[in-house]
Amino acid sequence: MTTNYDSAFFSSTNGTRNGDHDTNSYAAFGEMTVPLYGNDRLKGTLGGSYTHDRKTYDSKYRSNGFPGTVAKFDQSGVLSDDMLTGRAALSYELTDNNSIYTSVSRGAKSGGFPNFTNNAPSGRKDTPYKDSTSWSYEVGSKNRFLNGRSALNAALFCNTVKDENLFALDSASFTFVPKPIDTHNYGVELEGSYQLADSWTLSGGLGYTHAELRNVSEDVAASSGARNGNFVPAVPKFNTNLTLQYYAAADWLGLPDTNIFALAQHQYVGSREADVGSHFKLDAYQLFNAKAGLEFSSFDLYLFGQNLTNERPQYIGLYYGPQSTAITVGHGRVLGVGTQIRF
Repeated sequence: MTTNYDSAFFSSTNGTRNGDHDTNSYAAFGEMTVPLYGNDRLKGTLGGSYTHDRKTYDSKYRSNGFPGTVAKFDQSGVLSDDMLTGRAALSYELTDNNSIYTSVSRGAKSGGFPNFTNNAPSGRKDTPYKDSTSWSYEVGSKNRFLNGRSALNAALFCNTVKDENLFALDSASFTFVPKPIDTHNYGVELEGSYQLADSWTLSGGLGYTHAELRNVSEDVAASSGARNGNFVPAVPKFNTNLTLQYYAAADWLGLPDTNIFALAQHQYVGSREADVGSHFKLDAYQLFNAKAGLEFSSFDLYLFGQNLTNERPQYIGLYYGPQSTAITVGHGRVLGVGTQIRF
């Protein structure tokens, strides 16, 4: 990846950077589910995995002559992580159509090298960001009603993450870099569906999430304003989705062995914090999408529309200081034709 910067303010935002990242990942995993105590309705699940990640990094910096920068600086590195993860779960079928479950899982993500080399203009190496680990807990219920025409699933969850890498302002370079911050979140998710008629299905879901920062280090707090209890950036408290689908044979169009499909979708994403310092919020947004087409034996042909109301959703926010912010805005309305080929 090559980036070119020409700024009148900071040495870190000047010069040309060329970075090459390679990742090799190897994993072995297994999982089994068995009845417990001779009861086919009570089942236990146990699974685990081992992952080895090896990441290599090579970066070259060339100055554009900005005062205080070195003429050139090259750096490279190798990072290896070995991760053990797994899950355990219990489920019980109350009836043929209703079940409850609980699970606990251990997760991990390997560390890595930054895409943007903050220290290169001053001739110093950048420090790799740390690996992170997590514990996740969930309890829920899965249900079917009306002879299978309707379904309703519910779940309560809680997650703790150690050293989650969140972007925070580095005051020395005035750039945003990954910083290890612990996080904790909990919430509820509901999803359901209802078959309105033979060819029509209505489905949807809603979620509530409370996600906050924990154990913020003094240096991260000083440079970015992050505090214990601040909300995790880009995580909305509320989100919903609703989809109406149609799927039927297209014989009435004179097309044997062909199906016709269509869907209309609404998505809502609530407001959320823009940065770890909770300096400002990204606006809530809603999207309307649609799709309609024909399904042949070996390919699909369809028309689609995304963001039909031409919203400008705010996806990323950066806080540089009072009255100095930046926001990444999503694309507007998209209309098109698509195809999917099956081999």
